[in-house]
Amino acid sequence: MLGYGRARGSGHLSLWLLAVLVAVPESDLAFDSDLTVVCGEDFAVFDRFVPNGRILNVVPWVAEGELAVAGSVEMPGSQPHQWAIQQQYVVVRTWNELYIYRVGADFQPQLLHSSQIDEHRPSVGGTVALEVSGSLVRVYGVERMIVLDLDSCAQQCELAVHAAPAQAPQPAPPTRCEVHKENLLYALTVADTPGAGAIYHDLFLTRRRTDSAGRRIVEAFEPESILYLGTRIETGGE
Repeated sequence: MLGYGRARGSGHLSLWLLAVLVAVPESDLAFDSDLTVVCGEDFAVFDRFVPNGRILNVVPWVAEGELAVAGSVEMPGSQPHQWAIQQQYVVVRTWNELYIYRVGADFQPQLLHSSQIDEHRPSVGGTVALEVSGSLVRVYGVERMIVLDLDSCAQQCELAVHAAPAQAPQPAPPTRCEVHKENLLYALTVADTPGAGAIYHDLFLTRRRTDSAGRRIVEAFEPESILYLGTRIETGGE
């Protein structure tokens, strides 16, 4: 089943779901296709397939009420391979394109910039590396390296194009989706359910209350809010 919706975290969960969410810690799980989840200081983003393409969704880290999608935008281009959030910017790298989105105060995402990385790139082989250091974004291709300063994107993103280095860095592994803000913990929670020849990965964004040291409060271990994002199905041969 694919889809996303809202599930309340207080008094409205089945015993099964509570048991799974308690037993399965926040995961480093991420995908380079449908249902990639990336977390920033003020919001999380995730992508979903829809009949006409792909949608980028923004979930703000609200301290009260339910976690919910606050803004969405259609995503151009092919399958994303690398993601990053830097302040209000979302950086997405596909096989041969770079996209920069800005998330506004209302948490509505807007596509600010798109550019092709290599002029000529084969459909296989080569790096998909993306580096974000402060406001600087470096995107590596097989012919070229694009350097972009996010601070220049207030009006129009300015970029510089260089020859690709002889040896590009390895793509960075996905970062753990776990954000501490005051006495709250926001995180990606993954519940795995084995089935006949498949494993179902149910993805949720959760908010829990913690103490001043960032530890979960035992008396309030149940999440205050749970947002179901969707389900990935993993299949494999014998």
